Amino acid sequence: MAQATSPATPLFGRLLRIKAIKDLTGLPQSSFYYTMAQGEFTPPIKLGVRISAWPESEVNAIMNARIRGESSEQIKALVKRLVALRMTAGTIGGAAWKQPSKTKPLKPWRW
Repeated sequence: MAQATSPATPLFGRLLRIKAIKDLTGLPQSSFYYTMAQGEFTPPIKLGVRISAWPESEVNAIMNARIRGESSEQIKALVKRLVALRMTAGTIGGAAWKQPSKTKPLKPWRW
C-alpha cells in the first residue's frame, strides 16, 4: 500500500548544503560549480537569497552513476531526467511547482 504524501513531507528527502556536497563528492567548491555548469550536476534549489541546497536523492543518483563509470553524456542525460522529475514531482492541483525565477539585475549607477 502506497503511503500518502502530506504537504509537509519533503519530496526528495533531505536537502544538502554545499559543505555536505563537498564532503560527499570530494570536489573543491569551484570544481563542483564547474561540474554543475557543464551539466553534470543538478542546479541547486534556492532556499533564500543566499542559501542553496541539493536534494540528497539527486546527489546520490549522480554519485552512483559516477561510481558505475558512466560517461559524461550519460551523466548529463541523468541530470536532465532528475531536473524534469523535480519539476513534475511537486505538482499540486495539476500545476507543477517551479523554482522561482531569478531577479532582474540592477541597472548600473550613473553619477
